[in-house]
Amino acid sequence: MGRNSAYPLLEREVAESAMDELLAQLRSGHGDYAFVTAPAGLGKTALLDHVVRRSRGEGIRVGHAVADPMAWAIPFGLFDQVITMIGGPQAVADVGNVDRAEARASRPYRTLRWLEDASRDGPLLVVLDDLHWSDDDTLHTLAYVCRRIANVPVAILGALRPEPNRAHRVIDDLANFPETRAIRLTPLSQLACETLGRTILGRELTASEADAVWRRTAGTPLLVTCAAHALRAGSSFDFVEIDDDATPYFNLTRFAGVSDTALSYATVASIFGVRFRPTLVARLANVGSANATSAHDHLVRAGLIEDLPGGWSRFVHPLFAESLLRSLTLSSVERLHARAFVLLVHARQPDAEAAEHAYAGALVGDPLAIEVTTRAGHCAAAQGAFEAAATHLGHAVELAGERASLDLRLALAGILVALARTDEARALCEEILAERPLTPSVHATILCLLAQAAFVANEPAEAERLFERAATIEDPEAQGRVGLYGALTCLATSTMHWIDESTRRAMQRLPRQANEYPTCELVHAYARVMGSDASDVATIDSATKSWLGRDFVVEPASRWAIAFLLHGASKLLERYDDAERIFTGEYARALRTGSPLSLATMAISHADSLHRLGRSREALELVQRATSMSHYEMSPWQNIALAALSYELDVYDVADDQFDILRTFVLATNHRGYSATATMWSEYLMVRRLLDGGHPRDASTVASGIGALAADSGITHPLFVPWAPAAIHAHIRAGNFGAAETVIANLETVAEGFSLRWPRAVATTGRAQLAGAGGDHERAVQLFEIAIAQHASTAMAIHHAEALVTYGAYLRRIRRISPARMVLHEAVALAESSQSPRVARVAMGELAAAGGRRARPRPSPLELTPREVEIARLAGQGLSNAEIAAVLFLSVKTIEHHLGHVFQKLGVDSRRALIGRPLE
Repeated sequence: MGRNSAYPLLEREVAESAMDELLAQLRSGHGDYAFVTAPAGLGKTALLDHVVRRSRGEGIRVGHAVADPMAWAIPFGLFDQVITMIGGPQAVADVGNVDRAEARASRPYRTLRWLEDASRDGPLLVVLDDLHWSDDDTLHTLAYVCRRIANVPVAILGALRPEPNRAHRVIDDLANFPETRAIRLTPLSQLACETLGRTILGRELTASEADAVWRRTAGTPLLVTCAAHALRAGSSFDFVEIDDDATPYFNLTRFAGVSDTALSYATVASIFGVRFRPTLVARLANVGSANATSAHDHLVRAGLIEDLPGGWSRFVHPLFAESLLRSLTLSSVERLHARAFVLLVHARQPDAEAAEHAYAGALVGDPLAIEVTTRAGHCAAAQGAFEAAATHLGHAVELAGERASLDLRLALAGILVALARTDEARALCEEILAERPLTPSVHATILCLLAQAAFVANEPAEAERLFERAATIEDPEAQGRVGLYGALTCLATSTMHWIDESTRRAMQRLPRQANEYPTCELVHAYARVMGSDASDVATIDSATKSWLGRDFVVEPASRWAIAFLLHGASKLLERYDDAERIFTGEYARALRTGSPLSLATMAISHADSLHRLGRSREALELVQRATSMSHYEMSPWQNIALAALSYELDVYDVADDQFDILRTFVLATNHRGYSATATMWSEYLMVRRLLDGGHPRDASTVASGIGALAADSGITHPLFVPWAPAAIHAHIRAGNFGAAETVIANLETVAEGFSLRWPRAVATTGRAQLAGAGGDHERAVQLFEIAIAQHASTAMAIHHAEALVTYGAYLRRIRRISPARMVLHEAVALAESSQSPRVARVAMGELAAAGGRRARPRPSPLELTPREVEIARLAGQGLSNAEIAAVLFLSVKTIEHHLGHVFQKLGVDSRRALIGRPLE
């Protein structure tokens, strides 16, 4: 009956077949997952034990963990059990020095990376039993890992009861994926019940025994096993009626002859949950060491308890523990939990474990209980286990009652905001504001929390108002820090006018020697540049140089935001080499530290750079790869990137889907000037669609709206969202020449102020189009020639190709066919080399209309494949084979294989030769 028992699995052929498929996938080097669902007692654990024994017999390493009703608030409990079993206690990594959102995302990502590394020594099976008792943070990690192990030799097998709970939300979500294996166990037939009873008894059951077993067990394997053991021990057996939640109570005094002392010992053990430490149970039961040992041994021999490594024991089946616990009165349960709490604290066991007993023991007002529960909450938050943190801190507040400290309640409010439980966070903050007089600094802290809650709830104007109120506290330096914090929080949604003003005021209040001052100065300069003001470019130059030289001082929690800002500023200033260096350094760092939000953020930003440089396929793969590493939706930023890149690559089904998601976000935001980036991208893509569909007037109207939004939001720099070329084209085709002139004049002003090439080239192209529309063909041709030369000096290859198409089409329309063909041939070649099938398709259409044909060169046998280019580029950026394998979700051997081909084709013998080398 224990875990080491090997009773036959009866009538479980479907489940065994599913297990065969799971292990076959694992042996082939691919990941998979499956979940077994059944009411208590139907054999979930027996099935899992069978798979574990079989796997170990086949040389598959197994990590086996069991959830516990008294340990559900221990952060990442199940995966930590698995990792500790396989790699030892030192293998469980903490998440430190990152902001809250990053910490929560990092732990699942690091767990996946650990499993990938562990599986390189051979296939790995992760077995998670009793998932219905699992902590929310483990479930969060489980969902993340299951979706990302397809190419990793890791299989996950879980079991849970069918009643709805937190685990079922995760499993139901995963069940939407076609590859999910969902196994449901059913009760045994009467014949199977008799067969199982005969196996345990070693003899045939009498007719009366067989009838009684069948009637009283309802085909539940566990109950059949219990009945057979009782008969073998010479005892009768009995069960009370099954109650509403399907938990049977066992008459244990008549089962297997359990003594009163053993029963008392087992009852006390049930206070600790399914798993327990016999030494602590002996002390809590107060039965004496010898009697405790005797009782424990009796229960082991009876098959009720089994011993585990490391001084632990467990109930063979959770129902035993549940039945015993429910046989106690509420007051008895509370007293035992309260005593267990004291024992755990004195034994220096984890705070999270002791905290659960403090709460279950109703230790209201107990200073030690409040202290331990609070510590458990802070520890969970530091590990990124926000659900556990919210539970423990909430329990600490309840235990403290009216004496709950401000620090404790503010910590809880901060976690609630991080979990987007904004209504609860706001209620708590308002409660604090109403209850007592507050110091200015505490008042400001609460206002900042309310501002964060407003930001999370998509209320940007309210977030700004609250940050402004918080920045009116009496301490000028604190005002400066609040102003900077508000600007960093609202950078993605607020207008640049507000960011400019907020950081300007913050700089006036912060001393120049303050650590926050360089960051504040940089954000202020960035807002100015976004508004086409070149006066603070030197600040960005200095910050970029300092960052690349690793001299820039920044708080760890703000690092990813500053890296993102500097990367974006480099694009605005046409410094794509700096952008590449910033991305390479931060991406590699994020891989090493396990920071999926930083990975996704930097990947999305850099994909825009790659797209502009004519590397759209590489950009798309980068976005898909990096965003898959984050459990959080990166909307709308990943939708912008995927829509724009798919459109450029002529993958219109994907582009349409992502565009629809983006439009839904924009319409839901509905704040003029707020979330302007998403709106501008959405409208820019809409202009392109309308032009493609032959609706220039509508396109011109939408383009005018982009210009108005740019002015309202303070995002007027033309390189942030490169909408100007499409807008000029739309305005001219619609006959709206004044609007085209306005866009062109703005481009010329920015080009002059910042000494930028691309805005100048686009403006000159627009001037050529205006001249052509006015009938001055010679002037138009002259300007087109200047514009093409200007485009050739920029790094933005796709825009260069588009300008060639515009010029070639114009030459065709004025019947200069031969030069038109030459220009369009050049456009096709450049579009193809710049990874823009869309522009190539349009160019070939124009070429066909001009009577030309496209000759397609044969690929060289020494040309690198797209995958080889990708791997070579990452190797040239300094990533090891293992890091490249993690990035691309491939095996290290596959990376080595591809690099061998790369070296052979390029005629090099080391990865150093790949640094800075053109690969396409």
